[in-house]
Amino acid sequence: MELKAALARLLPAFEAYYTIEPGVAPFAAQAVFHTHGEGYFLIRSAKYAETNSSEFAYFVLEPELTQKRARELAEAAWRAGQQRVCPSFNQRVSDVLLIVLTGRLPSADCLRKIRFARSFRLGLMGYSRLRMAAVEPATGRVACNPLGRELAKLLGRVFVEREYEGRVET
Repeated sequence: MELKAALARLLPAFEAYYTIEPGVAPFAAQAVFHTHGEGYFLIRSAKYAETNSSEFAYFVLEPELTQKRARELAEAAWRAGQQRVCPSFNQRVSDVLLIVLTGRLPSADCLRKIRFARSFRLGLMGYSRLRMAAVEPATGRVACNPLGRELAKLLGRVFVEREYEGRVET
């Protein structure tokens, strides 16, 4: 499967919750998700809690992924995501997601040691983490860092064909 076709197949999985934006090099696309929650007692004017969460997703098309290139892409996504983070007392989490669509994935554990995390004012103003996954769309092989396991499951559902009761579903 061509990488651009794979990206076109992946983006609809994010469109329901994320705002998709065109990417700036090295990213093919980027997506933003914000949520706001409130806790109140009996009436809305008696508010006791307010939380905000954000996710910034970056999509990369890479013909051949190496460990060094994966590290460079992770650093670029981390820097881009951290520029968009707005720490405040209401902010809970601001995650940065990096999804790499590659023609050749070196090994299943090539991303295991890539980790970035940051807390703002000892966590009182939120924290931020990097979740990363890489997929080889032609074969469905997926690699991820420890925080990217949920992304790996999503990518597996999008790119691996399953056979149910004699019919193939994608």
